[in-house]
Amino acid sequence: MPHAHLVRRLVQAGLSDVVARTYVRGLEEGVSGLTDLESEVLVDVGLAERDGERAHLQPPEAVMALWAHRHETSAHPA
Repeated sequence: MPHAHLVRRLVQAGLSDVVARTYVRGLEEGVSGLTDLESEVLVDVGLAERDGERAHLQPPEAVMALWAHRHETSAHPA
């Protein structure tokens, strides 16, 4: 999935533009190119997992599925 398209889809699913762009930058540059704070934010919103000291980004397909589900449930609460 092209990264610009991924940012748009994540924002449409309810993720902030800044966090979506940070995630994509992590995909492009690797997690080591992100600050500790940026990595923690990605872990907090489910875009990355913490493995000891390191964060690992979730694959784009898993991220889209997670955020599409969150967007659906927030748009249609039970």
